Amino acid sequence: MKFVTTAVFLALALGLLSTNAVFAGAPPALTPGAFMGDFNNDGQQDVLIMDSATGALYVYVTASGIDGTPGATNVDVAQSGLLTTLTPGQSVKGVGDFNNDGRADVLIQDAAGLLVVLVNDNAVGPGSPVALDAAKTGSIATPPAGWDVIGAADANDDGNADVYVIDNGGVGGTVYTYITQAAVGGMPSVDAAGSGSPIGLPAGWLMSVVGDLNGDGLSDMMASNTAVINAGNQVYTFITAAGGVTVDVGASGNPGAVPTGWGCCAAGNLTAGNASNDFAVVNESGAGGPAGLIYVYALNDDGISVDVGASAASVGLPVGWEVAGLGDFNNDGIADTLAANTDGSLLVYLNTGPGTVSGAAFLTQMPGGWSAPDFLQGMSANEVAAQ
Repeated sequence: MKFVTTAVFLALALGLLSTNAVFAGAPPALTPGAFMGDFNNDGQQDVLIMDSATGALYVYVTASGIDGTPGATNVDVAQSGLLTTLTPGQSVKGVGDFNNDGRADVLIQDAAGLLVVLVNDNAVGPGSPVALDAAKTGSIATPPAGWDVIGAADANDDGNADVYVIDNGGVGGTVYTYITQAAVGGMPSVDAAGSGSPIGLPAGWLMSVVGDLNGDGLSDMMASNTAVINAGNQVYTFITAAGGVTVDVGASGNPGAVPTGWGCCAAGNLTAGNASNDFAVVNESGAGGPAGLIYVYALNDDGISVDVGASAASVGLPVGWEVAGLGDFNNDGIADTLAANTDGSLLVYLNTGPGTVSGAAFLTQMPGGWSAPDFLQGMSANEVAAQ
């Protein structure tokens, strides 16, 4: 593990966090996500679920033309299928395209701590169930004891997902990025020379989002302070510099504060024509607005400042439902909201903008004991399992 001497520590920038931004409407919060990815390279997000009893992993492939018509079939049964069954001690840590072939792969960790990529078989044709290519399974690294995976995203814009880990369980501590490498459609491995430590967080800060926030092709990081400051928790966006393992200090900044009782954070582009991703928050407590209300902060293309006029309240989730993530489920370029119920139901709100929804599409109901696990840490309660 290499720690670069130019690593930027958030403590040096705390002076930038002293002023809360002004948001339109009741100020809300962010949310992490279920394991989602495009498993069949059709431009639509699919959902990975897991059987907690057996370790079986299953992919629900989203049907083409998903919409909110009552009774519509929104899962492509022919392409959905069982990927594999994990052995005891193995767990899913992320989903991303680790070999630049347009298909989501699965990052797992074994009992010894080794991070392994299960590669999606890109030879599977349309109409056949998604499957793994065992010959391309690639080992990435074994993080030190006490380090946790916080995300998988492309840090250096080479088309391959990279792996972010943090010490101290993600609440404060050092972030390290394993830069991965692979031929197109090939076996992933780690680029040890290219890997490094972009940031260190002070105690009390939580890394909530890993993803491209300013649309430059490099994944960025959004952290939030778990300690109450003024009326809420401060949020800070770290913009990644070229190479993927350092932070562009001058381009980084503070979008504002998330009020107490709101969950933080989910990111996705909900603004047509923007290069940047926006972020959504959900009212988990009923403070400052109805419980279950989702609010979208539209970011300008710098990835750090909020477009107050474009930001808006979105849908309100009924009791028993929570946000599972943001992703484009109908290939219209706008991120949609995946919601999950405690009975295992999965619903997609089809967004057309930060505060506009064209319909709610029922995806499926997970069998009892199966869950849509989460790969980010921002929300207080972010795993939904079918009862």
